[in-house]
Amino acid sequence: MLEIYLQALLRDIDATDGQGPLTERKTFAELCDYFEKHYVKPAEYVDGRKVAGIRSLGTAKGQLNVLRDYFGSCRLRSITHGDVRQLRSARLAQATRTKTQRTIASVNRELSMLRRMLNVAQREGWILRSPFAAGDSLISLADENKRERILTREEELKLLAACDAPQRGHLKAILICALDTGMRQARYSRCVGEMWTLKMDP
Repeated sequence: MLEIYLQALLRDIDATDGQGPLTERKTFAELCDYFEKHYVKPAEYVDGRKVAGIRSLGTAKGQLNVLRDYFGSCRLRSITHGDVRQLRSARLAQATRTKTQRTIASVNRELSMLRRMLNVAQREGWILRSPFAAGDSLISLADENKRERILTREEELKLLAACDAPQRGHLKAILICALDTGMRQARYSRCVGEMWTLKMDP
């Protein structure tokens, strides 16, 4: 029995470049602190391109807090594929702050952050293998709501033609910009809140 334990310990030391015994008690909270310090930082740009950091810093910190609250002081090496699956189920069952159904897409974003964190832990030698690699995929983009379809050419022409009225002329440039850039609905609505009253009938 002792020989088996020693062999396992030696394999652990080899796999982690000698860090195994030092990191065996590493907790998820410690990983959160490390990840926040080194990765959850404001976006940095060079020539208009993001080279480091995160654009949606507030969102990332919120996701990190969710994960920290759930796994708390759990040892990193004790977290299993099943634990992550239970996290997914728990988050989907928990309503949002506005008492609405939490979307699969938002839970997928949280799981994506967790996967990245555990990959960092594996690179640092704190775990031997990410729980995400121990079973079926836990992040399914196919389960997310499909994107809204784009307008047909005919529908675009009708929409723009409806802006020819004097009281709606100021909307035309905004609509052309929105159509050409694929502007998201929330921003689209803010920019052209008045457009919902347009008559698109020929």
